[in-house]
This record gives sequence, structure tokens and C-alpha cells, in this order.
Amino acid sequence: MLVLPATVTTLEARDTQRMLSQALQQEIKSQDEPRVTVDAAGLQQFDSAALAVLRYLVPAAVALFVTGSAFTRAFYTGGAFTLTDAMATGA
Repeated sequence: MLVLPATVTTLEARDTQRMLSQALQQEIKSQDEPRVTVDAAGLQQFDSAALAVLRYLVPAAVALFVTGSAFTRAFYTGGAFTLTDAMATGA
């Protein structure tokens, strides 16, 4: 389960994205089924950057589930799709 911090605003977005990306990779490695849950119960303060962080995770999770190791390391872990890309494209 991915757990959102209490605050996700533009100031924390990059750090939150990095933290959730690492947690996502560990979550996927430990599962046999493609299921990821995001716990936002503790989220108290947020702005549109929180949505961008979550939008970033969707294609990342799909890439990790579908492609596995080599492509994922080159594309996702290599940082080709950034938080800025997610904000700009709505992906």
C-alpha cells in the first residue's frame, strides 16, 4: 500500500513523487497480482500538485506491471517520464 503524507503541495510534490515511485517499485516486486492501493487517509493539506503526483503513478504502475525489468529500468527508473510531464500531459 502506498501512503500519502499529510501534506502534498507544489513544494512537496517532487519529494512525494520520488518517495511514492520507490514505494511503488517495492510494492510491485512483492506482489503476484497487479494491484496497488493508495492510502490518502492522512492527507490533510494538498493542492493540484497532489493530483499530478497521482497521475504520474498510473502510467508508471502500468509500465512496471506490463513490461517488467529491462524496459521499466530504461524508461521509468531512468526518469524519462517526469512529474512535469504528468502535469503537462495529464497522463
